[in-house]
Parts: sequence; C-alpha cells; structure tokens
Amino acid sequence: MDKTNVALTVKALILQVAKDQSIPIDKVENHHSIVEDLNFSSLDVATLASLLETTFEVDPFSRNMAVITEIRTVNDICKLYERCLTDTSSSTKEKCSLQEDFNRGELRRKMRQKKITRRGDAE
Repeated sequence: MDKTNVALTVKALILQVAKDQSIPIDKVENHHSIVEDLNFSSLDVATLASLLETTFEVDPFSRNMAVITEIRTVNDICKLYERCLTDTSSSTKEKCSLQEDFNRGELRRKMRQKKITRRGDAE
C-alpha cells in the first residue's frame, strides 16, 4: 500500500470513529492533533487503534515500533503505518527508527522536567 492510500485509509477510519462517537469533524488534516484538534478521548484513540490494526493487519504497538501515548497527530499515525507496511526485507532498525524518534523526544521532555525540578529545589 502506498503512502497516499495509507493516509486516505487512516483519515477515513478517523472519520468513522468520529461519526460513531458523535464527534463533529468536518475535515481531517495531517497536522491535526488527535486529542486537541479532533477531540478524541482515550477510548476513541483505543477504538481507532483497533480499527487500524484490523484494517492494516498489523499492530505496531505490540511490535514495539511505537508507544500509543506518543502518537500525537494524524501524520504520526500515517508515518507509523507506512513504516509497518514497507517491504518486509527492510531492516528492523529502519522500521524502529520512528520509535527512536519518539524516545528522543520523550528523553528531551524528561530532561526539561528534571531541570525545572532542580531549579525548584535550589530555590
């Protein structure tokens, strides 16, 4: 499946969950945040993850390719499933690089929190 079809499928499933949960959404854009812009609850996100797994027949979360709480935007979902659906001859390292990107972001966040805590302790 090419990138365009992955994106179209992801967006269609987001609209389906929104419709089923009576969440008013007119349009889904790649930059939209799943929670902030589309107003998905954690239950809505779990429902979407289940539909994605069924549709694409792959679960990147159980394969440790990503942590569901680190997926923020529609584009994050599209990139994740594009990587999952790439040629099976691709190396595990390439497939897991998205997880490494998320981990680096999480590490930076934790470091910022630690600095804030240290500053607070020093005062």
